[in-house]
Amino acid sequence: MKKFGKISGVLGAMALSASFLIPTHQADAAVKAYPYNGLNNNNYYNAMNIKSNVGGVSIKHITNPENSGYSAVGRVSNYDGWKGHGKDSMGTGFIIDGHTYITNLHVVQDSKGKIARPQDVKMVTERNGSSRKYVFNATKIKRVPNADAVIIHTRQNMDRYVKPMKLANEREINGLKAGDPIKAPGYDKYSKYGPTEDNTKLWESNGRYLMTTSNGREIMNKQIFRSGGSGSPILTKDNKVIGISAYGWNLNGTTHNELAGGFKFTGDTRQFILNNMK
Repeated sequence: MKKFGKISGVLGAMALSASFLIPTHQADAAVKAYPYNGLNNNNYYNAMNIKSNVGGVSIKHITNPENSGYSAVGRVSNYDGWKGHGKDSMGTGFIIDGHTYITNLHVVQDSKGKIARPQDVKMVTERNGSSRKYVFNATKIKRVPNADAVIIHTRQNMDRYVKPMKLANEREINGLKAGDPIKAPGYDKYSKYGPTEDNTKLWESNGRYLMTTSNGREIMNKQIFRSGGSGSPILTKDNKVIGISAYGWNLNGTTHNELAGGFKFTGDTRQFILNNMK
């Protein structure tokens, strides 16, 4: 079995949050939003071993989200987040019905770890640099139990403007095998030339499913995942939602370890989502 050194510069999330205590010498972290099971040493080393034996990954800029099937993927702004009140602490979200979208819990937390007020949260779809198409305002935010995820209800009927994403069925999700292709469109701060502060463009990350973690709730992928991509949907090749991206090991594009984790939409997580669609 191939051995790997301890994790350096782990962690997870949005456009880099003060919610994270980043360890430099171990696969463990204190996370205000959620204690990720993927940071467990055994899960990390297992994922790294599988990662070395699957195919490659890539990422591309999506200039026309509607044509690519991503009109329901948006840039989420929290104006009372880790940056402070009135500033744009951002992540990614995706629409699943007319009045409901999903993002990570840590995307909508304030600087004290509490969920921000709905009036401080909005989502913009089909943004590409300074251009944008639709703005949707939150009316209610519900935390998904046992996951770094929230359900957000909106005032507007979003399916009048975009095509909501469909959830993959549990059989499809649980039937994933190591190396299966996955996609994750999000507003990552990505640049092939290294770190960047630009989080205004939609990127499609093409990766590989690796494994389900030991608690059965999280999945780990070989995936290009950057700060700003938190809340991006993890998709099958035909754009059905497997789960939601939440954390990674190369947030700033400096570690060369393209490993990421998130939560899969099965079991009670899935049931809560279905019960709270509006």
